[in-house]
Amino acid sequence: RIEADGTVSSIVDQRTNRELVPAGTRLGRYEMLKDEPFHWDAWDIQRDAFLTANALSEASITSVDETANGGAVVHAVTRAKGVEIRTGIALRPGSATLDFTADVDWHAVEQFLKVDMPVTVQAVNAQYECQYGLVERPINKNTRSDDAKFESCTHRFVRIADADYAAAVVNASTYGSDVSPIHADAAHGTGRGTMVRLSLLSAPLYPDPRTDQGEHFFAWSLVAGAGMESVLAEASRLNAPIMGELPAVRPLATLTDVAGTPVLDWVKLADDGSGDLIVRLYEAAGGDAKATLRLDDTFAGCTVEEVNLMEEPVLADDLPRALVAGGPVPAEGASVSFTPFQIVTLRIRR
Repeated sequence: RIEADGTVSSIVDQRTNRELVPAGTRLGRYEMLKDEPFHWDAWDIQRDAFLTANALSEASITSVDETANGGAVVHAVTRAKGVEIRTGIALRPGSATLDFTADVDWHAVEQFLKVDMPVTVQAVNAQYECQYGLVERPINKNTRSDDAKFESCTHRFVRIADADYAAAVVNASTYGSDVSPIHADAAHGTGRGTMVRLSLLSAPLYPDPRTDQGEHFFAWSLVAGAGMESVLAEASRLNAPIMGELPAVRPLATLTDVAGTPVLDWVKLADDGSGDLIVRLYEAAGGDAKATLRLDDTFAGCTVEEVNLMEEPVLADDLPRALVAGGPVPAEGASVSFTPFQIVTLRIRR
């Protein structure tokens, strides 16, 4: 359900009949915060700025269209002084995600733009993606140390998970996000949950008074029933979309017999110009994992060697080994095992 101002008041995961939007909140509501740090104008976010948040109320739906794949997209426009935001909210057939796009014409001064993505999931910590892993930070701020973590770097997603359900907000390019608990308030009709706010734009005056001025494009999605595999898949879809203009080719390397959450991240030629193939993998969820690496027939009879990040055969003695057996790769593939968040680099010689 999308209201007349272009914000989402209800979305139900039909697989579990679970409402994802807490009562009294809205998905896709924009907020402006006063951005006047004590020091380092263009780099810091002042904690007090969070007390100055004001929702942008001048907003309305402009059109509702059907997409080529049978989905629907709602277009809305939001305006404030020096700001115009044209938002698209799309639902794809059979999808477990709600997709948002925003074209922003930004000419604000000393303001900070955020967008609300509240969910009806309560948890102790939020999981933020970092390079090759996750960082967990507290949602409830109980200590001065917790309170100092009011804004977090968010590579491609932030995930909120309780004992039996999870939701995630996947983004294509943002500064970061902040996460806070939503407390039930019967007097104001507010339900329990967690507020995720993506940080989109700022407008500092120093050292460059034109910082971020002009047009920008953003994309993010709400993922329902957000198992780690589905979150990683949606993060890849949003950040590395399939290019239909390129020819379809068979993948040179794939993972099969997967247990846990291993990710095949890079397939590239070796930096030394030898023509060897480099495959980089990692474990993404903080648990043990296993998989079988299978190569295209082009590499029949090849050898595979575990190397370090510089693609050299020298591995530190205190690092775990992932490749169960080196040498010629058998037809059924090479077995690879992972410890939590382990990064694995394999060199494949033809």
